[in-house]
Amino acid sequence: YEWHRGLPCVAGEAWQWPGGVRFQFLSPAEELPRRTNNASCVLQVEIGATRLLLPGDIEEQRERTLVRYWGAALHSHWLLAAHHGSKTSSAWSLLKWVDPQYVAVSAGYANRFGHPHADVSQRYRELSAATASTAEGGALLYWIDPENGVSLRQYRHLGRRFWM
Repeated sequence: YEWHRGLPCVAGEAWQWPGGVRFQFLSPAEELPRRTNNASCVLQVEIGATRLLLPGDIEEQRERTLVRYWGAALHSHWLLAAHHGSKTSSAWSLLKWVDPQYVAVSAGYANRFGHPHADVSQRYRELSAATASTAEGGALLYWIDPENGVSLRQYRHLGRRFWM
C-alpha cells in the first residue's frame, strides 16, 4: 500500500477555511532542492486580525530571501522559532520585519544541539517577545481569542515531575 505523498508547498499559494482562517505559503520557490533546510515550507496563518508565522527549518539565507520578497507582509504576532532556535536562524533581518509578540521554540528537553541557542534567545528578549520553549515547558497550548488576546498553557509546569 502506497501512501499519498501530497503536493509540495509553493510560495504564494493560499487558501481559506470556512469561518475566515487564511493560510498562505511564503516559501519555498521552485529554485531550491527539496531536501535542504531552506526548502522548508514557510506558512503564514491569519486568524481574524492575528497572524502566525511557521518558518520550518529555514536558515538565515532563506530568511533574507523572505525579507526581500515579502517585507512588511511578514509581520506576525506569533512566531514559531525557525530551525528550533538554531544559531543559523532567527536573524535580525527577519525578526525586525516579523516583530512577534509571542515566540514558541520547538526543541527537545536537554537536546544535544543546545536549542534554542543563547544568541537567538537574546534576540527574542530584545524584541520583548513572550517566549516559551517545549524544552522547558513541555507541550505548549496557545489559545487565540479575538477579544481576549493570546493565552498559553505549558503542560510541564502543570504537573512537574520529580526528576525535572
